[in-house]
Amino acid sequence: MIEDLVNVFVYGTLMRGERNHRVVKGHMLSTEPGTLTGILYNISEHYPALILDEQGFDVEGEWMTVHESALKEMDRLEGYNGPGKHNFYERVWVKDLHKEIEGWVYVWESSSKNIENYSMITTGIGKTVNFIKFT
Repeated sequence: MIEDLVNVFVYGTLMRGERNHRVVKGHMLSTEPGTLTGILYNISEHYPALILDEQGFDVEGEWMTVHESALKEMDRLEGYNGPGKHNFYERVWVKDLHKEIEGWVYVWESSSKNIENYSMITTGIGKTVNFIKFT
């Protein structure tokens, strides 16, 4: 059986060189830089959360092409239990800001979180932000 491939935009600990990359490494066929528009929040000392917002910043990350089975592993890591269920992150379909690529991304739904309790990540140049490597 040939497994379907999907694109997933990652912006934190699933990126190459980060501590949770091992979750997708064996499922990944390719990776390329990408950009979405939103706001990154530092929700712990270990990982960020993205809220999609057209008035936000350019958030740099990586598009990974993975086997569909990788989504189950990523869902587990991101606390995604399925549509309409209690989820830590939601998985939504997005399009890259500059490229002809689209796929899944794990995001926070701002209406369900107390975002005022978290600091915004504002690293980068101008209106571009990216994940800070946490130790």
